[in-house]
Amino acid sequence: MKFIDMSGWIMKEHGVPDSRITVLYRDINNKTKITKWICQCECGTTFSADGAKIRNGWTRSCGCLQKEVTSKRTRSDLTGQRFGHLTVIECLGTKNHTVLWKCQCDCGNITEGTSNNLLSHQKLSCGCLKSYGEELVSQYLNKNNISFKKEYNLGNLKNLSKSSTRIDFAIMKNNIPIGFIEVDGIQHYDKNNPWYNEGVEENALLKQQYCLNNNIPLLHLFYNNGQIEYEELKHFLQKLEE
Repeated sequence: MKFIDMSGWIMKEHGVPDSRITVLYRDINNKTKITKWICQCECGTTFSADGAKIRNGWTRSCGCLQKEVTSKRTRSDLTGQRFGHLTVIECLGTKNHTVLWKCQCDCGNITEGTSNNLLSHQKLSCGCLKSYGEELVSQYLNKNNISFKKEYNLGNLKNLSKSSTRIDFAIMKNNIPIGFIEVDGIQHYDKNNPWYNEGVEENALLKQQYCLNNNIPLLHLFYNNGQIEYEELKHFLQKLEE
């Protein structure tokens, strides 16, 4: 293929009218067989890109264009919508290519949330709820007249921070725990989640070993995208009654 010198090209003037790219010079540090070019985006970012993709319009910016398109797509959808205990009041604008929303919590507080946090159900209150998933379980247990205790203390068992270890729910019978339930949000298994830490998994192993040693059934109930597995919870409670 004939080499095309793209140095100095403003892509709007070379067949890609919505491109934000100005080609500066050939990327001499590129180690692949693909010819790449150092480019400047209209937002000010400098980056390296495949020449063919720049010419055919596949690459039209440093990535900011797609982020803005995504933000515009979600902006009109959220006003008035509910996410857990939050009601979206109004859009506060865009910050770092992310749409920010003003929300009112059911407790009365005003808080802010991004489109991503709201739509992924990572933000469901102003912070007054420790876990919306735990609230869903509490509602289910109360509705079905199940005796339980929240944040049940496992006696002398200490976690990695040397504090008392607690389990989310203890199902009680004659004031004795007959089963435990742990509500595992995304922070328990997604290492990219901002609330994840290695201690979460290690503490989970401590609780599991405690249950094995004391012959008490343990249910790990996964909570994600605002939902829990009610059928799994129902089956677990039925087994405890048998």
